[in-house]
Amino acid sequence: MRFGVTVPNYRRLATPENLRHVAERCEALGFDSLWVTDHVVVPEAYREMFGATVYDPLSVLAFLAAHTHRVELGTAVLVIPYRHPVPTAKQLATIDNLSGGRLIFGTGAGWAREEFEALGVPYEERGPMTDEYLRVILELWTSPTPTFEGRYVQLHDVHAGPRPLRQPHPPILVGGYSKKAIRRAVAIGQGWLPDGMTLTELQTAITFLRQTAEGDGRDPASLSVTLRTGLFLSGVSHEVAPSVAPWEQSATFANKDERLPFRGSVAQVIDDVAEAERIGVDHLIFESPVQRGDERFDTIEAFAQDVLPTVTR
Repeated sequence: MRFGVTVPNYRRLATPENLRHVAERCEALGFDSLWVTDHVVVPEAYREMFGATVYDPLSVLAFLAAHTHRVELGTAVLVIPYRHPVPTAKQLATIDNLSGGRLIFGTGAGWAREEFEALGVPYEERGPMTDEYLRVILELWTSPTPTFEGRYVQLHDVHAGPRPLRQPHPPILVGGYSKKAIRRAVAIGQGWLPDGMTLTELQTAITFLRQTAEGDGRDPASLSVTLRTGLFLSGVSHEVAPSVAPWEQSATFANKDERLPFRGSVAQVIDDVAEAERIGVDHLIFESPVQRGDERFDTIEAFAQDVLPTVTR
């Protein structure tokens, strides 16, 4: 099991000083990865959830690369239809080179219709655009003479270096909750990256992931599972107001009658980590530094002191 932390590139803690502090401190505490969140604009309906300021995720990753040495640097997730894949591939490959091959490429099709409308991107086409854009990025990353003929992108007789330092390319993790997202992970990715699911519904989804991989002739063991989730430690974390996010309303594997994992006492969180590992989770990403209503760093410090030594020994 590996452990990561989202950095505060959104909400009230989003400052260069806090980004540097969280990155350097999490690396010193022994975490394995740092992750950025993606919103180009924030619709008014979601301002309380994300804040009005969101630092550009790819710019932040380049910034973090200069202030860290060991941790991997990931997007959780980059909304693929928001950006043309040619410059996106170059930016990501540049970050991978600048960081010494530490990039993890978490991807998503997006869910905020208002954000698509602000960018002039057709919301109804986000699925096909995501599939094609990811294939364009892979072509740019793996071919010395990229060629692509698609519905949205055509490439001929171009060079697009640098290619990523990590070979054959940085791992691609596909975010989302639907069976379609899981099928995309099997078809294109090296892993699946859901957000905020209970362990019961996650186990059901991982079973579907493995069955889909076997049906498509892929080794299920070749696909990782990275879960992004909140973190709450009793006696440390501040209480947060309950909130139903738009993606939770459409979860395919929904069962909300149980305690959310990684919220409770140190002993409960340790048990949750063990259970997550048992059902097939490889990597946990904790949101604590920018958790709604708890914009402090105490929870991550306490996790590193009280939980991390137990679950990694």
